[in-house]
Amino acid sequence: MEVVDTNGNDTHPGEHGDRWKPQEEGELKCNIGMRWKAKERIAGAAWVLRNASGEVLLHSRRCFGAVGSKDEAYFLSLAWAIESMFSHKCWKVYFVLEGGNLVNAINRPKAWPSFIFKVIEIKRLLREFLSWRIDRESYEANRGARLIADSAVHSSRFQSYVGRGFPRWLFHVFDNARVP
Repeated sequence: MEVVDTNGNDTHPGEHGDRWKPQEEGELKCNIGMRWKAKERIAGAAWVLRNASGEVLLHSRRCFGAVGSKDEAYFLSLAWAIESMFSHKCWKVYFVLEGGNLVNAINRPKAWPSFIFKVIEIKRLLREFLSWRIDRESYEANRGARLIADSAVHSSRFQSYVGRGFPRWLFHVFDNARVP
């Protein structure tokens, strides 16, 4: 069982030993990773799309500039991932990310009035999906997507792309997460 921080703060290494967990059959799981560099006001984002057995189907990475806050970075990352899933014709998607404030606001909008614009925009993007869910993912379970997002801002890999499978440099992360 995951302990949720009611303040919506991000989790940190060691707080959760969770590994990636599969979603319901017939649903795809989209892990969304984000890394925000406040000083440079840039955010790296990544998503990793898997089937119910944990096989990575696609992954993607991109950067955002002039990002003023961590909450804005999570919002931009989630909106981009939703648009990407729509473009790839993935209609039943379980979206997960570490951004607790945004996830809480989407799932309980009346309790988070300052996020109303972000919630309305995310729900507008989700209109065309047959089914969707958005939840928090632990730091450890979201490691692969987060490392890809890290590479965008820490290794100056600003070129966006979509790739099949997972990046080979993260073989040890994704191979260990597959369902036997």
